[in-house]
Amino acid sequence: VCPMRAILIEDGRVMRDEERCFNCGLCVSQCSGGAFQGRLGAIHLGERTVPIQLRQSDRARAVKLAERLKEEILDGSFGLTEMVERL
Repeated sequence: VCPMRAILIEDGRVMRDEERCFNCGLCVSQCSGGAFQGRLGAIHLGERTVPIQLRQSDRARAVKLAERLKEEILDGSFGLTEMVERL
Protein backbone atom coordinates (compact mmCIF):
# COMPACT_ATOMS: atom_id res chain seq x y z
CA VAL A 1 0.00 0.00 0.00
CA CYS A 2 1.39 3.37 -1.03
CA PRO A 3 1.53 5.81 1.91
CA MET A 4 0.80 8.76 -0.39
CA ARG A 5 -2.03 6.98 -2.23
CA ALA A 6 -0.14 7.51 -5.47
CA ILE A 7 -0.97 4.04 -6.81
CA LEU A 8 -4.43 3.78 -8.34
CA ILE A 9 -6.34 1.03 -10.12
CA GLU A 10 -8.47 2.31 -12.98
CA ASP A 11 -10.36 -0.01 -15.32
CA GLY A 12 -8.22 -2.91 -14.11
CA ARG A 13 -4.95 -1.08 -14.84
CA VAL A 14 -2.43 -0.06 -12.19
CA MET A 15 -1.60 3.63 -12.50
CA ARG A 16 0.79 5.99 -10.70
CA ASP A 17 -0.39 9.50 -9.82
CA GLU A 18 2.71 11.62 -10.54
CA GLU A 19 1.36 14.53 -8.46
CA ARG A 20 1.27 12.39 -5.32
CA CYS A 21 4.30 10.18 -5.95
CA PHE A 22 7.53 11.25 -4.26
CA ASN A 23 9.70 8.38 -5.56
CA CYS A 24 10.08 6.51 -2.26
CA GLY A 25 10.55 3.20 -4.10
CA LEU A 26 7.97 1.32 -2.04
CA CYS A 27 5.97 0.27 -5.11
CA VAL A 28 9.13 -1.14 -6.74
CA SER A 29 10.15 -3.10 -3.67
CA GLN A 30 6.64 -4.40 -2.89
CA CYS A 31 5.24 -5.23 -6.35
CA SER A 32 5.67 -8.95 -7.00
CA GLY A 33 4.18 -8.66 -10.49
CA GLY A 34 6.81 -6.30 -11.87
CA ALA A 35 4.38 -3.49 -12.68
CA PHE A 36 6.85 -0.97 -11.27
CA GLN A 37 10.56 -0.78 -11.96
CA GLY A 38 13.26 1.52 -10.69
CA ARG A 39 16.92 1.83 -9.89
CA LEU A 40 16.89 2.05 -6.12
CA GLY A 41 20.66 1.86 -5.80
CA ALA A 42 22.98 -0.03 -3.50
CA ILE A 43 26.45 0.04 -2.03
CA HIS A 44 28.59 -3.05 -2.54
CA LEU A 45 30.73 -3.95 0.47
CA GLY A 46 32.75 -7.07 -0.24
CA GLU A 47 30.23 -9.85 -0.68
CA ARG A 48 27.37 -7.79 0.81
CA THR A 49 25.03 -5.46 -1.04
CA VAL A 50 23.42 -2.74 1.08
CA PRO A 51 20.34 -1.10 -0.49
CA ILE A 52 20.18 2.68 -0.33
CA GLN A 53 16.82 3.82 0.94
CA LEU A 54 15.77 7.31 1.90
CA ARG A 55 12.19 7.86 2.95
CA GLN A 56 10.81 11.35 3.52
CA SER A 57 7.29 12.68 3.81
CA ASP A 58 7.76 15.32 1.13
CA ARG A 59 9.43 15.03 -2.23
CA ALA A 60 11.41 18.31 -2.15
CA ARG A 61 13.09 17.37 1.14
CA ALA A 62 13.79 13.83 -0.09
CA VAL A 63 15.45 15.17 -3.27
CA LYS A 64 17.55 17.64 -1.27
CA LEU A 65 18.70 14.94 1.18
CA ALA A 66 19.42 12.46 -1.62
CA GLU A 67 21.58 15.05 -3.42
CA ARG A 68 23.47 15.76 -0.18
CA LEU A 69 24.03 12.03 0.41
CA LYS A 70 25.31 11.60 -3.15
CA GLU A 71 27.76 14.49 -2.72
CA GLU A 72 29.05 13.05 0.56
CA ILE A 73 29.52 9.59 -0.98
CA LEU A 74 31.35 11.04 -4.00
CA ASP A 75 33.64 13.35 -2.00
CA GLY A 76 34.38 10.63 0.56
CA SER A 77 32.97 12.45 3.59
CA PHE A 78 30.18 9.88 4.12
CA GLY A 79 31.64 7.09 6.21
CA LEU A 80 30.27 3.66 6.88
CA THR A 81 31.00 2.27 10.32
CA GLU A 82 31.43 -1.35 11.29
CA MET A 83 28.24 -3.18 12.18
CA VAL A 84 27.68 -3.16 15.96
CA GLU A 85 25.77 -6.43 16.09
CA ARG A 86 23.71 -8.63 13.80
CA LEU A 87 19.95 -8.24 14.21
